[in-house]
Amino acid sequence: MSVSVTPAWLRIEAWLREHAPRTFASLPQPAAPEAIAEAEAVLGLSFPRALVESLLRHDGSGAGTLLPTWWALHAVRGLTDDWQQRMRINRDDGAAWDPEREYGPWWHAQWIPIAWDGSGNSMVIDQRDCTKQGRIGIADHEVGTHFEPVGWMASLPALLTSVAVGLEERMWAGGYVPRGSDDGELEWVEESTAEEEDEPPRYGKFGRLLP
Repeated sequence: MSVSVTPAWLRIEAWLREHAPRTFASLPQPAAPEAIAEAEAVLGLSFPRALVESLLRHDGSGAGTLLPTWWALHAVRGLTDDWQQRMRINRDDGAAWDPEREYGPWWHAQWIPIAWDGSGNSMVIDQRDCTKQGRIGIADHEVGTHFEPVGWMASLPALLTSVAVGLEERMWAGGYVPRGSDDGELEWVEESTAEEEDEPPRYGKFGRLLP
């Protein structure tokens, strides 16, 4: 039974509305059901129920980096374009690779790209026939694809829930702290950097500011 992503989205939206209103306002409208159906036809895959539900709530995340650290969720068009581009580069279906492994080929036709980082890398849902079907992987354009055995990469609902928890608790599982910028946009900052910025200024002898 598929886990709903709507509760996670409601929590994410609530945090953004209060702390990053510009990012909240930029969240796209729902994708059209017919656009999703067309994308499934292009990829030759039935999208997981959680992905369809997410796209029907927001067609991606817009230009902002909603996911830690620099990831933006694909709209239906971006998802399709990303998949087609990677298929043009490498159409090898990776049949020789064991789908249960934590590392995979450079690309596989049964991976659905759901997010991009602006540097040529994609976040994918693994739709191969395996016990870990539905898990999240990182398709690195230089070293290939890997699937880490961590909770937030278990599925799309797990990923979005981890973002919601990270926002609410001010600490994402990967060691990043969310904050709203002066412009009202969501930013993810490394924990060490956030701690340094939150430290009060230190003064030495004669009131001199210490580094």
